[in-house]
Amino acid sequence: NVYFDLIDYVTSTEDEYKNAKENQSKNILAIDLSTETFDNVGALVEGEHSLYTTAHFTLDENHSEYAKLGVYKDSPVGHSSNELTSILMLSNTHEGISSATSNKNFSVESDKYYKLSVFAKITGITSDATDDEYSAFIGLKNYEAEANRFINLKDTKDVNNSNVFKKFEFIIHPQESEVLNVVLGLGSVKGEFKTNVAGSIYVDKITLETISDKDFENYNVNALEENIVGIKIGQINESNNDNDSNNKNNFQFFWWYFSSIVLGLTIIIVLVTLAVKKFDWKKMFHKDPQVLAEYDTRRIENEQKALAKKELRARKRAAKKNQNKKLGK
Repeated sequence: NVYFDLIDYVTSTEDEYKNAKENQSKNILAIDLSTETFDNVGALVEGEHSLYTTAHFTLDENHSEYAKLGVYKDSPVGHSSNELTSILMLSNTHEGISSATSNKNFSVESDKYYKLSVFAKITGITSDATDDEYSAFIGLKNYEAEANRFINLKDTKDVNNSNVFKKFEFIIHPQESEVLNVVLGLGSVKGEFKTNVAGSIYVDKITLETISDKDFENYNVNALEENIVGIKIGQINESNNDNDSNNKNNFQFFWWYFSSIVLGLTIIIVLVTLAVKKFDWKKMFHKDPQVLAEYDTRRIENEQKALAKKELRARKRAAKKNQNKKLGK
């Protein structure tokens, strides 16, 4: 019996993964789910002594009766990396049409950019394929959109019977989130025309990694290294560019609007300052002496009093003068 008291799932970091990979033990196991290798095998393929059945790929329907699919624990054709030992093979022992699809799903999201790489070699390819037909190919199958994207191996320089593994790169920007599967093919059907092929495709590693939008934009299929073959699927979102342009225009409008407000406030402050300097504050707070209007009653009363006093003095002078005359003065 096996007993568990806790199963925990947490997000790890790249450094933690590298450290676990370097220090694997009975209690620590590092598994790279972004890379598919072919270490897990089943039973021997019937009639074979070193080719094992595999759960990594499945032969598609209507494959040739001469088709073989399996994994070699020890590769008969070498490897793309010294770290690898086993290798997957799809083969037509006689001319026919066969294909196999990976059972591993590679999930991609619409707002990201990816590079899916297949390390492969083909040997012994014979066919009557014309320039616009496929002999051997590696492609991507999208089950949701039912679309296939292929790299025709016969157009690859020195790929047939080469001692060097090739790296087949799919640079992808999906238009919607989807699931991709790798397809290996020998021969093809185009309408009523069939291209029968004999030979083998060997694959020892498949990897998926995210890249930046700049990497996607700058990827040039015509300027790759000698042993790399690439295909570009999708394009930079125009909406992203529009958003960048809109953001730039919005910033420019905001800056213009803000500058106008600052300029307007500056002009107002200057005008207010000049007005304050020129205003006669003394006149505003100085109180002129009270001047009585001509029709003011108090003024009339004062004038009447002054006149009465004048008349009184005149009468006194006159009385005094008359008195002096009587006294003979």
